[in-house]
Amino acid sequence: MADYFVVECGTETLTGLEVRVSKGTAELVRAVRSTQPTEPGKNWDHDTPLAIENIRRTRKESGVQANRIVLLLPREALVARQLDLPDVPDDELPDLVRFQAAVRSAAPVESLALDYIPLPAGPHPGRRVLVFTHDRARIAEWQKGLAAEEMELAGCFATPIAMAEFADRIRTVADDETRLLVFQRGAKIELTLVDERMVVFSHGTQLPPGTGMTHVQPLQAELIRTTVSLGQLHPGVEIGQVSYLCDGEPDETVVGLLEQRFPSKVSIVRGSKPLAAAGALSGNPPATLVGAGLSLGTPAVPRLDLVNPRKPAPKTDGRRKQILRAACGLGLVAIIALGVWWRAVLARDAQIQELSDSIAALSDTLKQGEPALKETKAVDRWYTGVAAPLTTLDSFQQVLPGTDRLYFAELHLEPDLKIGGRPRISGVARARTAEDKQELEQRLRDKGYEVPPNVATTGKKDPDYPVEFSVNVAVPAPPAGKSGT
Repeated sequence: MADYFVVECGTETLTGLEVRVSKGTAELVRAVRSTQPTEPGKNWDHDTPLAIENIRRTRKESGVQANRIVLLLPREALVARQLDLPDVPDDELPDLVRFQAAVRSAAPVESLALDYIPLPAGPHPGRRVLVFTHDRARIAEWQKGLAAEEMELAGCFATPIAMAEFADRIRTVADDETRLLVFQRGAKIELTLVDERMVVFSHGTQLPPGTGMTHVQPLQAELIRTTVSLGQLHPGVEIGQVSYLCDGEPDETVVGLLEQRFPSKVSIVRGSKPLAAAGALSGNPPATLVGAGLSLGTPAVPRLDLVNPRKPAPKTDGRRKQILRAACGLGLVAIIALGVWWRAVLARDAQIQELSDSIAALSDTLKQGEPALKETKAVDRWYTGVAAPLTTLDSFQQVLPGTDRLYFAELHLEPDLKIGGRPRISGVARARTAEDKQELEQRLRDKGYEVPPNVATTGKKDPDYPVEFSVNVAVPAPPAGKSGT
């Protein structure tokens, strides 16, 4: 069974990816796409109840079993800021980030869902982080709505991080340069700068219609902004590679601008098929969706999750040392008490051993008599059961036709001492004719006796009854509800 269902709802078409996670490895099970379009110009994250209903319907129609939902939000739905902070330990960083985010944001910090990515060390002292925020009320609305449909909001990722995860998975061993990722879906473009395998800058823009330079003018401004940000973080470092990822056909005007701005550094990635882990998925899902799914295992780039943000490490409590000392004192007292108790236990053990030996000797005596006891009980069942010997013989005699047609030279009653067994009547009979023998056997069968086939012989001991044959029949089974012998 899959563990997660990653949903990219910041688009006009809702797409999902079922993911199974085992031992730090994410396996992409299947990709699905909703058949329900949104209103023109609106994304699925604009209407939470409608989006949740569409997720429920898509899971049902596609047979998706995972009910732990991970949302993938677009860059335009998030606010990203780079914060310069004092040089503090890692366990103090989460609280300091929230404090600085509250200072820089116009909204109260309690109303923000927030997580951050530590950035590489810069040329100046202190620490830097890239903070992403989203409306906490919207996250709570998702959690409540999914819970009502028996689903769980297990995470909330961002497309820039997911795109960086995907790009890192397709890079070669020698491909470790600073990389600019350009992701285009329709008229929307997201720029993500990755340095030392960390996302250090992210921004989004929308291109106006057309094919000329007017079409890519907003992108030109964002490329300059990205280059300046890299220079502030790592002076003298240049962009080594540019990956253009597109959900659909490439925009030739955009590709032309990138090749003009970064000659011989641009590579084009169409969808997610270049990644082997996504090769078996149907529909060529977006690279951002695949990157988010793979990051649920062991991520290649630092992960960002607005539902499960970074938190301070638990602080040690000074009272634990005092408790430890008190526990040592109590332990010493317990050891002394244990020694006294152990001596008493040894004395009791000796008495118990003597009684155990006596019980074992008596048990051996009882076991020796078990065979005779079983035989006695079996005989008792035979005489007191529902088919007692006299009753059995009397019932058998009533079936016989009379001595004028046949008689028994020998007759034996053999009890069956097994539980559920049936006694047998055996002997040697002599009849006047073969028809008399057959009539006897038929009457026995009619009364429920089990009569095996046998062959008659011609006997010379009694000329009046020349047909001699053996009888070996099982008595009828007792009626249901009664125990047999």
